[in-house]
Amino acid sequence: MIELHHGFFGFSMEDDGCFSVATPYTILKNAHLEAQINQDTLRLSPHCTSSSETTAVFEEDLPQGHFTFRVSVEPEAVHLNLACALMAYPIDIKLVPLAMDKFAVDQLICQGRRMGSCFNYAFPSDKTNSIASHFYIGARVGNGHLLLSTPLRKRLHSEFSGKLAADGLADFRAFASTCHEDCLDFESGDLAITAGPDPVKLTQEWSDKHIEVKKFDPSIFACGWNSWDYYRWTITEEQILANADFIRKDLVLSKKIRRIIVDDGWQYCYGEWEPNPFFPHGMKYLADEITKMGFEPGLWMAPAVIEPHSRIAQLTPGWLAMGESGQVCLSWECMGRQAAVLDPTVPAAREHLRKLFDKYAGYGYKYFKLDFLFAALQARQYHDRTIPHTDLVRLIVKAASEGVNGRAIIMGCNYPFDAGNRYVDAVRVGSDVHAGWKDIQKNSTAISINFWGTGRHWLCDPDFALCRSFDTSDDPEINTLNPNAIFGTLMGPPLPGVAYYQQVETHLPETEVLLSLVLISGGAVNFSDRMDRLNQKGLDLARRTAGAVHGEQGIPLDLYQNTKSCTWLQKLPDGKHRILLINWGDSQKEMSFDCAAHGIRAVQAKDFWHDTALPVGNGVLKASLPPRSCLLAEL
Repeated sequence: MIELHHGFFGFSMEDDGCFSVATPYTILKNAHLEAQINQDTLRLSPHCTSSSETTAVFEEDLPQGHFTFRVSVEPEAVHLNLACALMAYPIDIKLVPLAMDKFAVDQLICQGRRMGSCFNYAFPSDKTNSIASHFYIGARVGNGHLLLSTPLRKRLHSEFSGKLAADGLADFRAFASTCHEDCLDFESGDLAITAGPDPVKLTQEWSDKHIEVKKFDPSIFACGWNSWDYYRWTITEEQILANADFIRKDLVLSKKIRRIIVDDGWQYCYGEWEPNPFFPHGMKYLADEITKMGFEPGLWMAPAVIEPHSRIAQLTPGWLAMGESGQVCLSWECMGRQAAVLDPTVPAAREHLRKLFDKYAGYGYKYFKLDFLFAALQARQYHDRTIPHTDLVRLIVKAASEGVNGRAIIMGCNYPFDAGNRYVDAVRVGSDVHAGWKDIQKNSTAISINFWGTGRHWLCDPDFALCRSFDTSDDPEINTLNPNAIFGTLMGPPLPGVAYYQQVETHLPETEVLLSLVLISGGAVNFSDRMDRLNQKGLDLARRTAGAVHGEQGIPLDLYQNTKSCTWLQKLPDGKHRILLINWGDSQKEMSFDCAAHGIRAVQAKDFWHDTALPVGNGVLKASLPPRSCLLAEL
């Protein structure tokens, strides 16, 4: 048996290939190594070939190739890395440096690879669904915390998987994988296991360690208005200009909202980025008109998505990614639409993107929302098989960045975080949010778990700052648009929820929760209502939100205690703070925040939404919150 110990951390491997990792709070017991090559799953039992007090190397030869497992133990972490030198190019490969039948935890944080897709689970649990986490997975074990993490940028995509059980995860795997890459030498990359009493600190240290480019510029922050959530695919040139004109004439909003963003619906089709008949004067005219009003024009595109009837698909199919058969395929689907995806490994396809963004930046667009970027990863094969799949989306945003050439901000939506921060300025982190309580709850989880990004890697976009609700809008058409009505089935039962979908389901207190989350995120603030249909309550919300002091990323203090964070702390300029308390329940709740425990000296706070003074007795701010409501306080 080989044993390594250094400080509070240790590693030991038995002769049969089973190993354990000791941390201050737990031991990851009876782990083993696996490799999946094409259809074969290999249980590895490598033998030690070299060791010192803190490092060891284990090796094994199999018909598929040579496998090397490296371990190093530091005072603050254990590092695992599994590598292989194969005899032939694989179709699929998965390297598993840590596999366990059982991973017992009290709470689990699952990080998404892109916007949304984050989950927070508490145990014991009666759920049995499978989970996936990317880049890191966080766990509370008693009063301690573990973080299992990999670098944000590496050749193979990293993931943590398992199945929820009563007291944790079953069939837990930490692995790195890819498919159809012409390479013989692969490695899982560094899998770091760290532990400590403060999980926020562990995550921030991981984030800081893996910043690709230290270029974050808070000056890119600006409030905007976006057409999507109210108008969706029905948007017109006239409606864009009408909302811009309303904002321009409002004494408060005109001073705070800087961008007018034209979202999905302006184009002929995905892949054919020319205006449709609802934009009769063209996109340069629209950019010019928005600019004349004193705003910066922004534009939505989905550069990776190519619909079958577009000219690119019809005339240059060699620019498109392929299926397992080697033929172009429809690998992307969203909201009933199917499409192929652009292959960014093709130089001509990248040049097409560079020219496209050069053209629209030349028209005067200063902000580009690039959506559905994850689509580029959904094909099976690409023409240049030497380019890692983790670089595919990176090549797309690089081409856009080269076309823009410093003239515009690039925001990545549905952007895989492992594409890095070199070619994007802002990144969408929140789930799709609508004026519905379930959407707000889901989005809060994504905002809380993605707290590590803003101010470090990019400006985070928590999704829209929606002000309309049944109490804050006098819109007679508030729920006329039913975008899911067209998604019924030809045969069989109706799809669940389609007939009852509503754009708005909220009241004023729930809207305050949504907007408070936007502010506490420290990220982008983009309104997406029909502004002239907001009543005085709605306009008051919009004006307060737009005029709010922009703070740092708020910290969800109870991220590892509650499945939906109830308590947030945000630093503001000049040493001030913003505190957010949320009652997610359906009954009255007494809540409090210990200001003194966080080094905040105050005797009074201000209720942000209602301008009332709140006492801070003995250093503690107390509130009795109605169901589905919040307190956003500044002090």
